[in-house]
Amino acid sequence: MLSQDIKSYEDLQNLLKLIFQSENDVENNKLTNQDEMFDNLEKRLFD
Repeated sequence: MLSQDIKSYEDLQNLLKLIFQSENDVENNKLTNQDEMFDNLEKRLFD
């Protein structure tokens, strides 16, 4: 029998949601160029 605490379970659920969303984005061609993604991230963090 496998047992895990609530926090670990919630973390796993969040990870699975992220994976599912990512797979959907790839299937629907909702991708962002790496350079564009980092440019956008820098603007949001430092502007």
